[in-house]
Amino acid sequence: MFRTLYLRLMVIFVTVLMIAMAFLSLLLYQRIRADKIDARLSELTMQAQDVAFLTRELFVAPNVNAQRLLFWKANAIMRDFDANLLIVDNNGQLMPIGDDQVEIVAEFTTDETLPLLQRVLAGQGVSQRATDTASGNTVFTVGVPIGSADRVLGGVFIHSSVQNVEASYRDIVNDVIRAMLISFVIGSVMILLVCQLIARPLREMARAADRFARGKFENRIPVRTRDEIGRLAEALNSMAQDLARLEAVRREFVANVSHELRSPLTSMQGFLAGILDGTVQDADRDQYLNVVLDETRRLSKLISTLLDLSMIESGQTPLSKVYFDAGELAARVLARQEPAISAKGIDVSFVTERETFPVFADRDRIEQVLVNLIDNAIKFAEGAISVTVRGERGQVQVTVRDDGPGIAAEDLPHVLERFYTADKARTTGTGSGLGLSIARSIIEQHGGRLDVFSEPGAGTAFSFRLEAS
Repeated sequence: MFRTLYLRLMVIFVTVLMIAMAFLSLLLYQRIRADKIDARLSELTMQAQDVAFLTRELFVAPNVNAQRLLFWKANAIMRDFDANLLIVDNNGQLMPIGDDQVEIVAEFTTDETLPLLQRVLAGQGVSQRATDTASGNTVFTVGVPIGSADRVLGGVFIHSSVQNVEASYRDIVNDVIRAMLISFVIGSVMILLVCQLIARPLREMARAADRFARGKFENRIPVRTRDEIGRLAEALNSMAQDLARLEAVRREFVANVSHELRSPLTSMQGFLAGILDGTVQDADRDQYLNVVLDETRRLSKLISTLLDLSMIESGQTPLSKVYFDAGELAARVLARQEPAISAKGIDVSFVTERETFPVFADRDRIEQVLVNLIDNAIKFAEGAISVTVRGERGQVQVTVRDDGPGIAAEDLPHVLERFYTADKARTTGTGSGLGLSIARSIIEQHGGRLDVFSEPGAGTAFSFRLEAS
């Protein structure tokens, strides 16, 4: 129904605001109503006490002025509060206070008044709410005794409808409702602005992600805040930068692989064509066939390397883990490289902290990693290489170091990535930039990490860890 985040946020926020305003309005209404009712009951009680005081004075010392003042006060109460008022003596006889006394008495039923009268004549004040049996309306009744607790001369009763109280706070409720409506409008406008602020960067990121999906990595998302949305924009920008770099590396890789494939194929095609058309003499045929064979082997090795990387990264090459000595394996690999080491006149240092370093891993794959790292070290070393095996916190760490020219700072974060060019990735000379990428994937399959440390002019070190067994 709501296809955009903006509409969903608007509906959710406005709905929450409406519910909150309705709930708050109900609470305010109930509180104002309760306060007004309590205030009315208190005021009626005070008025009844005034009438009781005047009536007691009249009972003690009857005179015309006191009677007139009492009648004036009683009629003022009935007029101002739209109430009915009764004065009774201690015998339960009504005291006339006006010409409409009969109509006033009719408002009180015997069943309702008698229990209240008994309590008042016993010296107790009463204040209660009840439902009028005739009209069904809620009414207030207050009663106070005339005289003292030791001598009760009678009682004063005031009878008022709740509708009169509602009329007194209706204006306040209307003001509250108007304030709520104004607050709702202001709140809705603020919600509109907030939703715009939230949805706008998300729309920009959606459009940017669409451009990234189409291979357009040039534009970046503006980062305006440091909150979650800002961090998401930074992550997308970083992803676009990485994708752009990987795309450039991929193109360079395709160009390199195309060159690696095209050169031997062209060479083989020329030699074979010369053999077939008789250009190559019979005496040279075996020589050219050997060249073609060497080129096919080089192509086979390149293709095997590509397939190995693809299968390792896709998890299609399961590990065959066995128990073996990592130090002994490193020594064997180093010994096999003796001809290449001697040819370059390199000094070799093999350092171990103890005799054995048992691990549980895929021996062949770890050997492949060691061959790659040591071959790279020999290729770039200027005079010395070292292989160090040591134990550390339940792990076996293997480090291969050379004293070569090192790796440039801008290349160092990327040397382990696939498709990086041969010189930058310090591979073994295939030109595909896959050797270190395969080594990293193998170590990651074992749950470890291949680290590289280098400074220009200070050599390079590759290090990995395996869980000790």
